[in-house]
Parts: sequence; C-alpha cells; structure tokens
Amino acid sequence: METLFDAFGIDSEDHSENALILKPSEKMLDASFPLGDDEGVTITYDRNQALSREDMQFITWEHPMVQGGMDLVLSGSMGNTAVALIKNKALKPGTVLLELIYVSEVVAPRSLQLGRYLPPAALRCLLDPNGNDLSGRVSFNTLNDQLESVPRASANKFIQAQRDLLTPRINAGEEKIAPKHAERVAEAQRRLAADTEEELARLTALQAVNPTVRDSELVALRTQREQGLAMLEKAALRLEAIRVLVAG
Repeated sequence: METLFDAFGIDSEDHSENALILKPSEKMLDASFPLGDDEGVTITYDRNQALSREDMQFITWEHPMVQGGMDLVLSGSMGNTAVALIKNKALKPGTVLLELIYVSEVVAPRSLQLGRYLPPAALRCLLDPNGNDLSGRVSFNTLNDQLESVPRASANKFIQAQRDLLTPRINAGEEKIAPKHAERVAEAQRRLAADTEEELARLTALQAVNPTVRDSELVALRTQREQGLAMLEKAALRLEAIRVLVAG
C-alpha cells in the first residue's frame, strides 16, 4: 500500500505499530484519489486496533480507498510504458529486455466480493531476446537498482522504431504469464468454494436448532457460490505496464 500512496503523492508517516497517518502532499497527482479527508486520515492494518480506535480506518482489499486507488491505477495511463537504460556488464550493449506487468482481472458484481479471493496483484515477467523469462532470477528491486532514465523524446523514438519487434515479444509474454494466472484463478476458486462450504455447514447446523434459518438462505448462498466460481473462471489477464530496458 505504501507504494500506491507514494505513486499518487500521498505522504505517509508512522503513527504507531501497524498504523499510518496519510496526508495529501504538494505533489499529489490525482485529486480524485479516495483519501476520504482533505486534511488526512489515520489507517491501520490491524482489525483489533481499528475496533478500539474510532479515529482509525481499517484497511483491507475491500476498503473504498484501496478499491478506488487500484481503479485509478488500472484505468489511468500513469507509468504504463517506460524506456530505461540498464547498466549491467553481463549484457551486451544494445540488448533489449522487456518487462511486462499483468493483473488478473475479474469483472463481477461487488456483492460477490470476489476481490477477497482474486485481489489485484502484479504478475511479472522479464523477457530476454530469446524469450526466456528471467523474473525468477532478477527481482523488480534488483532490476531497478541498475536502471537509468532515458529522455522522453529518445524513448518515444526508440519505441516507434522497435514497435514491430516488440509486439510479438509482448504476445509471447502473455503466454509465459498465463500459467501463473491460471494458478491464481484456481486458488481463488478453491478458497471461495471452501469458505462457502464452511458457511453452509454452519447455517445447516444452526437451522437444526433454530427454525428461523430459512432454506432460502442456503439456496441463496449456493447460488452466490456458483456465480462466483463462474465469474472467476472468466477472469482475464490485463497488461498494465511495459518497461523496455536497453543495455548500455
């Protein structure tokens, strides 16, 4: 979350353990960021702390600030494409690496709460000229430490000149990342099914001693499970960011 706040120019400072104070800075990039209060807010990642402090907001994946911030990232153009110079003696000058960031996206009614099971999370691949994925060996932070910025005009010219070569590599990247996406979707479906079964068992046991628990509640829960599983099955990959890295 701190990375998201930094990206939008939201200042964060420690309040206490598991708690932060957020305030809009002079460099705030988007006034529509759902901070909730122009003067700032105090957030916590600890449920018990939030329950004991009315002045703290409990941050989860379903919180409006998180959902709204992710929506701004996914729908905006901030940082979607970049070109950088990579300084690494192991790479021949002129070698082009392609870093692709994908997000597993599920379109579903908010009432299904599928964000609990398939939250926005980056799926990354780093392709060398031979199509090998180096992301498992080279972390995002390790790569960042080796990069230098490129003037925007030069970056645009390079992208235009290399477009025909880069497009097939981008398509290959999606094929590389597809198995990771499938694993995430399968895990989301497994967790949804398990949670629903647990809740069905609880309601069924409760119904045996409490006639106010209606059959319609069980039917509705099963229907919600089937809808959720079907929506997750249709989850798709969205390409969110591209970095073209040129060895120099």
